[in-house]
Formats: sequence, structure tokens, C-alpha cells
Amino acid sequence: MLECDGKPFFPLQARHIPVGATLKELAGAGFNCFRYLMFGAVDIKVQACPEELYGLKMCAYLFDRTNLRSDRRHRRILTETVRSLRENPALLVYENFNEPAWRPDVGDVLVGVLVRYDRAPDLYRPGETALVAVVKPDDGPTVAVWLGVVLLSLFKSLRPRPGDRIGLKRQANSAPRPGKKPYARFTLRVDDAARALDGAEPAAVDGELVE
Repeated sequence: MLECDGKPFFPLQARHIPVGATLKELAGAGFNCFRYLMFGAVDIKVQACPEELYGLKMCAYLFDRTNLRSDRRHRRILTETVRSLRENPALLVYENFNEPAWRPDVGDVLVGVLVRYDRAPDLYRPGETALVAVVKPDDGPTVAVWLGVVLLSLFKSLRPRPGDRIGLKRQANSAPRPGKKPYARFTLRVDDAARALDGAEPAAVDGELVE
């Protein structure tokens, strides 16, 4: 329960606007607020702010712009965004990533100690859980690495255990194949080999599903 304009407000949020739907239809269905994807989200394009909100409150989703360590431009972008929205009467809350997840760009490297394996809500399958590797990097706070199909294959193959030092590097996507979308590729090293990742190329185990 929130307080909005001096009154109790229980948010019934439309996290994503269904394809072809309108805010008017969402309001008619009983929603009272919606997620405004001003910077987009994982696999979701940037959303323009609708001119007419039909009484809905706005939850401004800042995506990864609150991560000031990952990009020096984020502080400026975040400041400009808050200044532009803070006086908007429709603004209800700001939202950002709700997981301390490792979300690498091509070439990014994560080196640290595998703390434990855990389960957490799946980022892409509502209501499902996914296996997560919790890693304490050498140079920052603890992060969670979601083990999707590709990463799960690597971890099953090399079987790092809690306490092991691991290194992950995000490689370029796979080459397109007829009828199949490119997938993200990674290199995983365990213990001493983790230190040599900066120049690593994909090894024999580089993202194909290991049965």
C-alpha cells in the first residue's frame, strides 16, 4: 500500500502493455498504473510516453541507468530523467532492476569466487524459477549470474563448486543459422585459468548445449 496525493493507493500495475492494447483498455480492465519503459528493458524496445494516460499513474522504469559503475554516462542520464519527470502529476514511483544481476556486454569479464548456487524468479518465464550462480567479484559487490541454457551448459560441463575461483567472459553472439536465432556465447574458466580470460577466445565448450 502506498500513499498517493494524500490518499491510500494500492497499485495494480500493468508491467508491460500487451501488443495491440491501449492504456484506455488497461484502465478499463482495472489497472491503475503502468510501467513506462523509457529506456526499454531486456528484449523490449524503448517506449514513448503516451499523451493520454486515462487516469493511470506512471511507474518510470529506469532500467540499468541507476548502475553508475557500468557506464559513466548514466549519472548524467539519470539526473536529466529525474529532473524531467519529478513534477509530473502522473508519476507514482521510479523502478530499476530488482536483481543485482550480471548483465554483460560483449567483451565484459567477471572474475571472482563462486559463493553458492541459488534459485530465483526467472527473468523470462513468469512464475518459474531459474538456477543462479552467486559470485563475489574481485572488484565489486556480489552479483547473481542467471544460468540460462548456454551458461547452464558450461556450468554443468566444468562443474565449479562454491569456493572455486571462476571467470566468465561474454563473447560475440553465435553466427545466424537457418531457422535459428543467434544466441549469446560465453567462456567459463575455473580456478587459475580464470585469470587468463581477458584475451580468451571461445573454447571447445562455448555455448552448445551439453547433454
